[in-house]
Amino acid sequence: MAKNQRLAQALAVLVLAAWLDFLATIEWSYPYCMHPSDGPAYPAAGFPFPYAVASHASSLEFLFMPHVLALNLLLISAAAYPLVRFLNRAVVAGSGLRRLRLVALVVLGIGIFVIRGLSLTVAHPVLSIGDGSYLAYSDLRPVGITSSGVVLSKRACQASGFWFPDGWSRR
Repeated sequence: MAKNQRLAQALAVLVLAAWLDFLATIEWSYPYCMHPSDGPAYPAAGFPFPYAVASHASSLEFLFMPHVLALNLLLISAAAYPLVRFLNRAVVAGSGLRRLRLVALVVLGIGIFVIRGLSLTVAHPVLSIGDGSYLAYSDLRPVGITSSGVVLSKRACQASGFWFPDGWSRR
C-alpha cells in the first residue's frame, strides 16, 4: 500500500473518531446526582471513558481531561480502522471517487477541528474531573447515550437508582 493511502486512511479514521465522539457519547452519572443538596450536579460525558464535566464556575466552562480524550479517540480509531480500510479499498477501485473522498475528508476534518477547537477554548484541562468531595472518577457509571454538548448544556445529571441504590452520602 502506498504511503499516501496509509496517511489518508489514518486521517480518515481520526476524523471519523472525532465526529463519532462529538455526535454520540455516553452520559455518566455519580451518586451525588441522586440528591444534590449542596448545589447542582452535572453529568460527565465521554466514550468509552468519561473525560468532560461542566464546571460550576461559569455557564460555558467545563473541565476535561485531554489525555483521556486522546485515549478515547485512539480506541475509537482502532475500532473504526477496519471499516475505513474496507471503504478506502472500495473507493480506490473507482478512480472517479478519489477526488470526492479527498474533498469530503478535508471538509469534515476542518469542520470537526473548528467545532472542537471552539468548544475547547472554554475548557479547562485537568488531570481528573473528579474533585474528590462530590465526584470521584471511580464513581462514574454510564446512564445513557447523548451528544458531547451535554457538558455545555448545564442540565442536571440523571440519577441512577440502578447503579446507586443507597444514594449519596458525604464521605
